[in-house]
Amino acid sequence: MFYRKSILSLIVLIFSVATCLAQETKESFTEKAVLAFHQGDLTASIAYFDLLIAKFPNDSTAYFDRGFVKGVNQDIEGAIVDYTRQISINNESIDSYFLRGIMYQKLGKNQLAIEDYKKVTKMEWDNADAHFFKGQCELILSQKRRSLKSYKSCVKVNPIHTEALLELAKAYQQKNRINKSLETLSKGIIADSNNANFYFYSGFIEAHYRKNYLAAIRFYNLAIEKAPNDVSYLEVREKCIVLLKNIKTRE
Repeated sequence: MFYRKSILSLIVLIFSVATCLAQETKESFTEKAVLAFHQGDLTASIAYFDLLIAKFPNDSTAYFDRGFVKGVNQDIEGAIVDYTRQISINNESIDSYFLRGIMYQKLGKNQLAIEDYKKVTKMEWDNADAHFFKGQCELILSQKRRSLKSYKSCVKVNPIHTEALLELAKAYQQKNRINKSLETLSKGIIADSNNANFYFYSGFIEAHYRKNYLAAIRFYNLAIEKAPNDVSYLEVREKCIVLLKNIKTRE
């Protein structure tokens, strides 16, 4: 009886030691992969994750991490494969759906990207960037109403999401909702007073829709102040100045 207990205890001990060694090996591979990544050696980082996955093929985190490094290394297809594998192990991985969506978007596979962003917002509705990127894909696919809805959702979640505010203002302008567009641009200026785009588009709307060239010039001046190297801002301001002079001449 004692002999059997000794054998059983030995088996348990061997199993425990083997488990500890395996865990240390996993951590060792991960540490080396992360170190290589931070040192800028993406090839070495991926190689360490390859070794880790070969030893632990069901480690979902390893697939995610390798997919991320592949994405940084511009291996977009490879990153998608790894994110897909990670999702097959853990289908509630919000980050994998989100980053796979970005990879699909980079490849121009916008409908597949939309499906992934939908999964993200379903699991985490307050993910502002998922709403925004979904809106971008929808706009490319000429799904303008859906795009507008996505941008609205993004701004609802994050009222100072400047990219979404700018796209939302453009969408309102295209629908000829000029006051709403200017209102949205004003919110953008409050969110980021150094963003020249908000001043530029405010000037554009004042000039082309309201024919308020004086207000347009003021906005263009602010845009030039924020982005002095953008020659296009100078050109549109000069056109407004000419138009304003012509009006005054007629008067």
